[in-house]
Amino acid sequence: MITFAFWKINPRYIEEFHEKGGFNDGNAINPSLAKKIMDTIVPLNKISEHEAASLLTRELVKLEEPETRDYLSALMGDDSEAIKEMIKSEKVSKPFVLLSAAAFNAGNTAKLMLANETDINAADPDGWTPLLVACTHNMADMAWYLVNNGADINKKSQYGTTALMLAVANSNFQVAQLLIQKGALVNERMFDYTALRFARDIDRQDIVELLLTSGATE
Repeated sequence: MITFAFWKINPRYIEEFHEKGGFNDGNAINPSLAKKIMDTIVPLNKISEHEAASLLTRELVKLEEPETRDYLSALMGDDSEAIKEMIKSEKVSKPFVLLSAAAFNAGNTAKLMLANETDINAADPDGWTPLLVACTHNMADMAWYLVNNGADINKKSQYGTTALMLAVANSNFQVAQLLIQKGALVNERMFDYTALRFARDIDRQDIVELLLTSGATE
């Protein structure tokens, strides 16, 4: 069974990960790369490079496993037929595939999963749903697809992260607007952060105005 959590690494860092040899000394990820990855997963993460490397090494080492590499290749190519065979052979589960597809904007694969009655809101142990994953990685097309197919727009990760916060943190006005139109709660908090604070931090006055007119408070 493939267990690497593909949605916990931004696809644009996969190539960089391999270019840098994957790990230092064979057992630890490059600390600066680990920090970039963790900052992608949890916006404005305050952990150190060393802490990030320690947290990710256990997961990322699984990228070197042959089955995992095959799955990654199918995922990056959005090869839904190859992934279907992996599901049949029980190498991956349907919720696992949907979360992965959300990270890589693999539309054909996502459609296959929903056509096969995969729970669109199924979350990983940290509370990340496909919609949260799509918004984390700024996959706008995937976010639209999931929202329009019944994803719970207000479901939070264990950190308290919402899809709206992530859309705003990624400076994506269109996705933020869609989420609000569909009923996203605008005053939810992740630690000391709200969607409005994210918007102010990235200096997007248009998103600030969108949130304020939608009921956001300071």
